[in-house]
Amino acid sequence: MIANSFRISLILRFHYFFLFIKIYITFVNIILKKFHIIYTGNINLKMLKEHLKYSLRKDGITMPRPKTKEDLMVTAKENYEKLNTIILKMSDEELNAPFDFSKDEKKKEAHWKRDKNLKDILIHLYEWHQLILNWINSNQNGEEKPFIPKPYNWKTYGDLNVEFWKKHQNTNLEEAKEMLKQSHKEVLELADTFTNEELFSKDVYKWVGGSVLGSYFVSGTSSHYDWAIKKIKAHQKNCRSK
Repeated sequence: MIANSFRISLILRFHYFFLFIKIYITFVNIILKKFHIIYTGNINLKMLKEHLKYSLRKDGITMPRPKTKEDLMVTAKENYEKLNTIILKMSDEELNAPFDFSKDEKKKEAHWKRDKNLKDILIHLYEWHQLILNWINSNQNGEEKPFIPKPYNWKTYGDLNVEFWKKHQNTNLEEAKEMLKQSHKEVLELADTFTNEELFSKDVYKWVGGSVLGSYFVSGTSSHYDWAIKKIKAHQKNCRSK
């Protein structure tokens, strides 16, 4: 009698153990399916993180800076589309009202005072695209040049931004849109000519210095577009509060 009870107890324990395992595997497969990963018995943590990043981005959650070529290209295109969508939805009031952030004490950076309208922002993006294109093309052709052209440097690049602003005071909004559209295309085409290793490995190109080439593309595209989007939204908020 005791032996039978022990046997039954042991069978029940195994039953519940395998039931738990089955439920656990089902749960894991549901999670992995959500992030488009097929369970193979050996989950690659890096791959899981990459899929999480893409899924979260689709839900509108800001993600870390791209660290792969694929991520760089996708994020640049997505943020450029987001920027254009916001511009298309701007009202006449928002387009015509000058950008004024003087009442916001938190906005102390020079660019908050520099850019007076949407055109100024788009031109700024365009000119930084030109910096990327000229810098890479020159160095690849054997003409060694710093990213920030002389006489400016990383300590005085704010003055260079002001020069860009002055240079385009006679450029209109439609011209700025077309210029940015073309430069965006050229920058991504240039980025696509490099491998993932060339973009995100150190010491590949001497003229890049201690950073990686991909970081320049990220800064000049997706991160810069995000900067522009936040600035336009801040302007829209000001217009609505009047």
